[in-house]
Amino acid sequence: LLIGSAFTQSGGSVTGLDMTLSGSTVDLWNGSLSATLYLGDFGSGQVNLHGGQIDSSYIGITDGDFSQNGVSVSNGGLQVGGFNSELFGRYSLNDGVLMSGDVTVNNGYFYQSNGVHTVTGGISIYGFFDDYDPVFFGNYTLQNGYLNSSSISQGVFGSFSQINGTNSVSGDLSLSATSYSLSGGMLTVSNTIVEPGRLVEADAFFSTDFLQSGGLHRVANMLLCAGHYHLDAGALIAPVIIVGGQLDLGASPAASVSNAVSFELAGIVQLSSSTQHLAATALSGNSVINFNSGNSKLTFANSSGKIWMPGLTLTISNWNGFASGSGPDQLFFGNAGNGRAAAQLQGIRFVNPAGFPAGTGLE
Repeated sequence: LLIGSAFTQSGGSVTGLDMTLSGSTVDLWNGSLSATLYLGDFGSGQVNLHGGQIDSSYIGITDGDFSQNGVSVSNGGLQVGGFNSELFGRYSLNDGVLMSGDVTVNNGYFYQSNGVHTVTGGISIYGFFDDYDPVFFGNYTLQNGYLNSSSISQGVFGSFSQINGTNSVSGDLSLSATSYSLSGGMLTVSNTIVEPGRLVEADAFFSTDFLQSGGLHRVANMLLCAGHYHLDAGALIAPVIIVGGQLDLGASPAASVSNAVSFELAGIVQLSSSTQHLAATALSGNSVINFNSGNSKLTFANSSGKIWMPGLTLTISNWNGFASGSGPDQLFFGNAGNGRAAAQLQGIRFVNPAGFPAGTGLE
């Protein structure tokens, strides 16, 4: 237990320690330190790594700062932050190699500006909200460098901000009542799951948002969007896309979608000056295609063989096109007249189409 003191190591090997830092500082310049580290149980702790290496079974940062600069750190588990309104944990990976088992960020902040972070387990990022208690926030920011993990799970007030760099997730990226922001770099995942927003308390609803303003989001299998996906710019590659919430497609060519296998719609697709080519579509719920603004063209592959559930409606809103199929706004199923089955046509309705009598009518 170090209280109001300093520990400096410039070489050699120190092993077998359990170190609790409260109002204390550790500076490692060289050598190796094998210790279980706890920061901030009784006051803020500080760890500054300038060289050498740390091997730890566990690093817990309840209150304080852990700064890694071009060194090697391994740990069986890493927790950043704890549920206390007056305490806040921070981990800064500025360079070097960080090997972790599982990583939990709550009421804390993990900032990676460079280096390599490999997580053999999963990353869990979440906060906490209650009407009568403090609000806790968790965040992982990837500014640059490489992050590899088996999964990322984000809960309420647990956000991820990717500005650049590479984030490789071998399993699922799951979002619930929170947000992932991708403005640059590359995100690769097996599946991306954007869950519906939910009530956290009786009067507190939190949406679930994937915010893409740049970069590449490559999904090996499926994008399930039951919340809200905003594609303002950048590239989205997903063989299977299921929309039960809302998918916003921004202006082309800045925003692009590659969808080769299937597209299932039970929600809203909104276009803003966007031209996109998607896979054959199935209709599994009442849905809307909204030509929101600008001139947009949406083309689905031949969908005549796809299942459109009986009695469901696909509503086309704000469409400004020509009956011949051309015009400022265009919607196509396949490249010939048989791109939809006759029964499917009965469920397509245009709401107040430009140049036609007001009202809702069959295509």
